[in-house]
Amino acid sequence: MGYNDFLISDNRLVKYQGHDTEVVIPNGVVEIYYSAFKGCKFVRSIYIPHGVRTIMDNAFSNCKAVYSLDIAAD
Repeated sequence: MGYNDFLISDNRLVKYQGHDTEVVIPNGVVEIYYSAFKGCKFVRSIYIPHGVRTIMDNAFSNCKAVYSLDIAAD
């Protein structure tokens, strides 16, 4: 997984464009935008770092393979 797998604008994760089954959202992201992971049917686990403050509606819509969502505590 590389940083290029993420479309990030103003510390907002706008779109995940990779094909990994395990995703670690980069440090510095403060918001996961609407539908950022929409339709990522191959993603199985996602790690959200403590800096993320907002997860917009439908950020993970239609991610049917996700079985693990790990959110770091402050």
